[in-house]
This record gives sequence, structure tokens and C-alpha cells, in this order.
Amino acid sequence: MAAFSKSKHRLSFGYIYLISNQIAEVVVDNGIDLTLNMAEEYDQFLSDNLYSPFAVLINRINFYTISFEAQLVIGSITGLTAIAVVKYDAKTENVVNNLLENRKL
Repeated sequence: MAAFSKSKHRLSFGYIYLISNQIAEVVVDNGIDLTLNMAEEYDQFLSDNLYSPFAVLINRINFYTISFEAQLVIGSITGLTAIAVVKYDAKTENVVNNLLENRKL
């Protein structure tokens, strides 16, 4: 892994902002149905660009859904030690709670 510099990266489902070499902010595009393939792309990006252990800030500024299979991948990424979610409405709270429950599996 090269020396760290703050950067913005476009993935198929949205943007990942590298805040430090152990922290990333994720902003998913509005209207996306986050699939297993997208979750695997996310996993690979984090593994390739962050030092373990790392944390992710999920900025739920947009509305999107996450498939059950994608939730399982997101919840079990190797090296992920913390997830913070910024939510802007009550609907998002249910999605976040489901993700946290699946992380326990």
C-alpha cells in the first residue's frame, strides 16, 4: 500500500472517501439496490486501501436498499472494527439495525 493521501473514489454504487489510512466514509448513490457484487467490490476496495484494523463512516444522506446477502458481506469484512452511521430519517434506523444484527451472525 502506498503512502496515504486523502482522496475520493468512485465505485459502481457510490463514493468512498479515504479520510485516513484507517478510516473511510461511504456515500451510496440515491436509489441504489446494493447487491452482493457491489458489497464484494466494497470489501475489496477497503481491503486494498486501508490498514487493518479500520473503521467506516456510512453517510446515509441518500435513500438506498441493501440486499440480505450484501448485509452479510458488509457485516463480516475482515479488519473492520467499527461502523458509524449518520442517519437523517427514521426509515434509515431500521436498515442500520438490520445491518448491526447481521454483523453478529
